[in-house]
Amino acid sequence: MPEAKSSNNQVGDFLLTKKLGEGGMGAVYRARQLSMERDVALKVLPKYLAKDPSYVERFYREARASARLDHPNIVRGIAVGEDKGYHYFAMEFVDGESCDKLLKSRGRLGVGDAVRIALDVARALGHAHAKGLVHRDIKPENIMITQDGVVKLADLGLAKASDEVSSLTKTGSGFGTPYYMPPEQARNAKYVDNRSDIYALGATLYHLITGQVPFTGETAIEVLTAKEEDRHTPARRLAADVPETLDLAIDKMMARDPRARYQTAAEVIAALEKTGCASRKLSLDGGPAGLAVTRPVAAPPAAPVTRDDDSGETATATRYVVKYRDRTGKPVKVTADKHQVRDLIRRGGFGTDAEAAKSPDGPFRPLLSFPEFAEQMKSRLIKEKGDEALGGGMADKFAEIDKQDQRRRRMRRLQAILIRAITSLGIIGVLAAGAYFGWKLYQERQQKPPAPAAAPAPGK
Repeated sequence: MPEAKSSNNQVGDFLLTKKLGEGGMGAVYRARQLSMERDVALKVLPKYLAKDPSYVERFYREARASARLDHPNIVRGIAVGEDKGYHYFAMEFVDGESCDKLLKSRGRLGVGDAVRIALDVARALGHAHAKGLVHRDIKPENIMITQDGVVKLADLGLAKASDEVSSLTKTGSGFGTPYYMPPEQARNAKYVDNRSDIYALGATLYHLITGQVPFTGETAIEVLTAKEEDRHTPARRLAADVPETLDLAIDKMMARDPRARYQTAAEVIAALEKTGCASRKLSLDGGPAGLAVTRPVAAPPAAPVTRDDDSGETATATRYVVKYRDRTGKPVKVTADKHQVRDLIRRGGFGTDAEAAKSPDGPFRPLLSFPEFAEQMKSRLIKEKGDEALGGGMADKFAEIDKQDQRRRRMRRLQAILIRAITSLGIIGVLAAGAYFGWKLYQERQQKPPAPAAAPAPGK
């Protein structure tokens, strides 16, 4: 599609006036709807993508999803069609900025306005969920704020009906954005539900109030691995103005297990309102007012870990001694407590071949075999098997790890059963032995001859 510079740049009833941006599904233009004399945002699918029926279907699925929704906090769909070989989708034009741009320009948002934004998005999700739609791509880039301070949820391109099993979503293909999507969406996006949107909204709120995403990594696999560990810095440690009630609410929204999250958007709304943090409304002064230009407070440094290697340095006695080889192949021994070992695993301090013991003399066994580190080490195993793009390989890795975990659990259960059985047999044996010897003693007493009668005294 040529740049919008002349009256020839018309698609259907829409005259293109300005290119606003471009993404994976084509370019978005500001356009004038001639019949209604109003500005709209017009998404145009490139012709080379239009050759693939799956892209065309996904393009129209967004339009159909928009047609099902009518909410003040959701960008409205206006029209969809095809002209001159171009498929187009016209939407409500939002004259404002995305939360993503606000974060880039301001660092982070004030707690009051961030919670207000999250509340409005939660209300939009409540409406979408009631209509049977799951958004699947909640993130700052898809949250717009108008010049009047109205929050608008945009981009329903990944929206999915709750009861739909789409051929467009292949097993292992998570879609969405790794920084915000829940772990189950990375595993298999076919079976996400309303709680998946709640997780993504929690991760988005975390980013808005701290200026940082909750889980980081150089690749998508590293980010998703961090989520499997379910470890992130509490928001209160990055932003001192975050109250504990809000911190706990965000943690619950981002719970790794969907069953541990808020189950509905209504529950999220109630929890966020209960914190009392939300500002009454967003106002504008060259942008949404009250969005504090503050920077996140640096997290405190991790506790030091002493090394004991060929340099001759002596390690301080702590709970675990971990042996591994560094990148040069040099053997290294680290002495650290449980929390420090977990922190080292999270930072990629050593691989899955690391061994550990609870004393310097051993015995050493694989770190993966320690229950307190097993989940994190499973995630490290995924990483070492290759940072592949999201796809079937990701699902295979998770399936393999799950099988290993199930085998370990079965072994633990079997060990527990054996221990109980041995204990029970021991008790039964003691009781049986006691009964046997008691019976023998009783028999001996019964068979013992009676004592002879005393002889009569002389002269009697």
